[in-house]
Amino acid sequence: MTDTQYTKDDTIFVQIASYRDPELQHTLQDLFKKAKRPENIFVGICHQYDMKGDEDRHLFEVEFPRPEQIRVDEVDYRETGGMCWARNRSQKLWQSEKWSLRIDSHCRFKESWDEELVNMIFQLRKNGEVIISQCLPSYDIKTQQKELCCSNRIACQNFISTFGIYKVFDYPPAPNLTLFTYGGFVFGLSKFVTESFVNPHLDNLDEVPFSITQWTKGVDIYSYHRPVIWHYWQSKEDVETEVGKQRKGFKVTKTKAISIQNDLLQIVKSNEEEILKLNQEYHIGNKRTLWDYQRFSGIDFRKKKLREHTKNGVFEEWREISKIQKIQIIFRG
Repeated sequence: MTDTQYTKDDTIFVQIASYRDPELQHTLQDLFKKAKRPENIFVGICHQYDMKGDEDRHLFEVEFPRPEQIRVDEVDYRETGGMCWARNRSQKLWQSEKWSLRIDSHCRFKESWDEELVNMIFQLRKNGEVIISQCLPSYDIKTQQKELCCSNRIACQNFISTFGIYKVFDYPPAPNLTLFTYGGFVFGLSKFVTESFVNPHLDNLDEVPFSITQWTKGVDIYSYHRPVIWHYWQSKEDVETEVGKQRKGFKVTKTKAISIQNDLLQIVKSNEEEILKLNQEYHIGNKRTLWDYQRFSGIDFRKKKLREHTKNGVFEEWREISKIQKIQIIFRG
């Protein structure tokens, strides 16, 4: 790969949903500072904070860089509709940029991250249409130290709520085909990442439906083989940090989200007009079927069964390219 693959025409839209997060200001600083072509980067933020008082003044201690390249949808945090709702709003700030990157509001970046991601897609597109997505390695919010882990694979450990993350500590030779997307990091052509809108009613249950809608539209999902972006993962010790205090306590009912997901995945078909209408709007593709995805992934949604390779985040036919060490399990739901 050469630098010429990434040009001034490769504009990138970065979509961020931020909920009272003091890390947002630092994420934006690092995003532009580390970009090879900062003039190519445009950001859309659904910024949820205290708009009726000064509780969140510490969110604005550092000026946002390049304000002419940042579009902000401001929402009082009391009026928020949840994670997917905010992601959907941030997507609507897109203005026809060629590429799209979805991240959370607490990230750090590698030098020339933009060039590397674009070049990686160019390389992978030889195999067809692709997006890059994975659970990101971590950085320490206090020391800014970045985890040495080079790659993560998302593995379904249990049906419904438990996803395991396998961290790879040696360097695979190439990006890995994977089963799932991770909502906090998706990169690809905008027609796949931004034009496929997140269903705003899914609360935080968007990752499996988004994976399936992309895959059934003929898009393969890859995890990258080198660290490019790091994410702040809240630990038990961090609960009482400022970020922890700002995040805790936010709850949205999942009743509608579960009904939408169950209908989409044909686990339990809904008779509710609203659910059926939403799944027509945010529908799966027509290039591959849901049955094809279940066979490919090793997941039987209706019977709630998993194959062993699904639990490991790999395919039965894959050759082992790396030693895998299971470090942690992150619970979702």
